[in-house]
Amino acid sequence: METGSPLLEQAEKLRASGVLGRTRLLRLFDFLVDATLREESPKGSVIAVTVFGHRHGDGAGEDTSVRVYVHNLRRRLDAYYNGEGRNEPLRISIPRGAYRLVLEPWGPPVGNTAAATPAAPVPHGLQPRSARWLATALAGLCALLVLALAVLWARRTAPTPADLAAAGPVWAPLLANGRPTLLVMGDYYLVGDAADGIEVQRLVREFTVNSRSDLEQFLSSNPKLASRYMDVGLGYLPTSSAFVLNSVLPVLSARGQVPPRVVLRSELDPELLRTANVVYLGLLSGLGDLRGTVFTASRFTLGDTYDELVDATTHRHYVSEVSPLGADRGSLAGPPHYRDYAYVTTFLGPSGNRYVVIAGMRDEGLRQAGEWLGSRASLDALAAAANDRSDFEALIEVTSLDRINLTGKTVAVAPRDSGAIWGQH
Repeated sequence: METGSPLLEQAEKLRASGVLGRTRLLRLFDFLVDATLREESPKGSVIAVTVFGHRHGDGAGEDTSVRVYVHNLRRRLDAYYNGEGRNEPLRISIPRGAYRLVLEPWGPPVGNTAAATPAAPVPHGLQPRSARWLATALAGLCALLVLALAVLWARRTAPTPADLAAAGPVWAPLLANGRPTLLVMGDYYLVGDAADGIEVQRLVREFTVNSRSDLEQFLSSNPKLASRYMDVGLGYLPTSSAFVLNSVLPVLSARGQVPPRVVLRSELDPELLRTANVVYLGLLSGLGDLRGTVFTASRFTLGDTYDELVDATTHRHYVSEVSPLGADRGSLAGPPHYRDYAYVTTFLGPSGNRYVVIAGMRDEGLRQAGEWLGSRASLDALAAAANDRSDFEALIEVTSLDRINLTGKTVAVAPRDSGAIWGQH
């Protein structure tokens, strides 16, 4: 293969980036590199035996397993070349229907290769009557266009609910500081469990494992699971995140603001926390490494679980009443209504950037918090309860029914000391 050297160069950059991890995907990638250099396109059964240690004759399960891993490898390649490797002149890809690698051009196009389009001929010989008719039609069209533009301009200049929220407390200081904004989604990392050491048979949520690097550390401390647990490139978001995005994104993009960059909390670059505005959206259990910052010098602390907050001033415990997964609320004793809680805070970052946290104990609380942070009236009420302090925290009690938030009320509001959060006192 004539392009062996460029292929090896790209392969080494992919390995060094860490995007392939230290999993079977890396073994599969190395195998395909060697096969491609030999100008071979191995069958799925050969890959199943050579790379994954299957026995000969396992049948359709071999091809299914190989297809899954090849699909995941394609996703990792796409992630690398759309991120860290976006400026590479060449990229490695896996063509559909084949188990081999190809090297193809990548990066921004050089020059303008579009062919010039010849101008359309100008019509001649219009009769005076035709010319008058055309002029009248064009004048009418221009009038309609001016009217349509006037209507659109009137609608554009009238403030929308998102515009009103953006100009209110909480959001106005963040949007006015000129910093880029990160919208951080509280996600959950899933681990593949191959009980037989070969095939992933179930997905596992380990609460201390929130990224590939966490998985490597976890396995180094739990070597008995090293042959079972593997990165499968899967995670999930709470269902309420979609509803809250619908409330918050228009506010962050109001009046010509540059839309925020949406990132998963598990993939957040810690360096950006120092310079960019940070808006966290998710459950309390999804805060991950942000938890220490959010609850430093706070009036509240987490209780025994993420479904409990303790007020250090009143010593009162606030516990979510959301039913366990799968429980039928109607069969439980007591009224059908139940309580959940939302936690909202905003404070100054270490370099003049701003933080806003929109969190719930469960989905009901998160949805209520999102609705309040997208409403100017609710924002004004929060600010009034905080004595118009720009840095504050609030606990919101949410009355819910059948997984839906009905109403919310503020049960505790306190100022935040940003200097104490960042150890500047």
